[in-house]
Amino acid sequence: MKVSAFMGVTNSIKRGDTFLEAIITHLYWADEMVIVDGGSTDGTVEAIMALNDPRIKIITRPWVQENWSWKEFCKAWNAGFDACSGDWVAAGESDHIFHENEAARVRQEIEREMGKGKAVMRCQKLQSAAWNMWSSKSQMYYFIHKAKYPQIRYGFDPHKETDLTHPIWWEGSMYEDIPAGEAIVEGSKHESLIGGTGANIYNYLWTFKTREMVLTERKKSMRAWNLFSGFIDVYKRTMPEDQEAIERQIDEQLRGVHNKSVRPMPLASHPKIMQQKILSDLKPEMIGSPEFQSQY
Repeated sequence: MKVSAFMGVTNSIKRGDTFLEAIITHLYWADEMVIVDGGSTDGTVEAIMALNDPRIKIITRPWVQENWSWKEFCKAWNAGFDACSGDWVAAGESDHIFHENEAARVRQEIEREMGKGKAVMRCQKLQSAAWNMWSSKSQMYYFIHKAKYPQIRYGFDPHKETDLTHPIWWEGSMYEDIPAGEAIVEGSKHESLIGGTGANIYNYLWTFKTREMVLTERKKSMRAWNLFSGFIDVYKRTMPEDQEAIERQIDEQLRGVHNKSVRPMPLASHPKIMQQKILSDLKPEMIGSPEFQSQY
């Protein structure tokens, strides 16, 4: 059984992403790691190459830096998915970290559920506010059994209001050639194809970003949401693009994440790779610091 993972990156150093830590911890259980680079110019690719791991493969798929549409996420994810040669493929993200103690469990559970014909495997997503306060956010449909189920892609299910990065049972294309079909989630007709790994994903979200970094990203992502016609048709609304409205939205999200984060996590409970990063890299102006979170 070969397990692959892919991850999209574009100027991840400049963005304050935990991309190197994410890549390293995905390699705890992955036999192959495909990096989909959008054309980084800040040393991101060079930093990944410096890991000097033969399991890492880097492909380039240019990402427009301004006025990009949300559909680009879907296209980049499917490019990574298609480039993976594993029986199972995971969609990694640059703020998703695995704990070293759970690496063996991931592979064991995938192999066990594979024998039951499962197509998609879940992980539990834990999300941080301040680095030492967390919440259980959601189940993530993280692994796809690519070898057995070629009908599955990442795409859009307008009936379940998915965001173009859900696994779907591919039935065709709609909305600017984006794959469309029923999302493989609880409550769908494909629910029986879902299994669980029992593993956690530690989502560090904006921990090592400043508010200004998030504002810059959010301006682009709101515009990108509005540039994908499917979202407008399904949600019957557009996203705000003016700075004042976006700043309010960011503050609301920060308060929401902070208020939900009632699960204490001492430093020793974090993945080892993140313990050192918290001690060495976390600054008071960063969103994950207790000093910053005291505002919320």
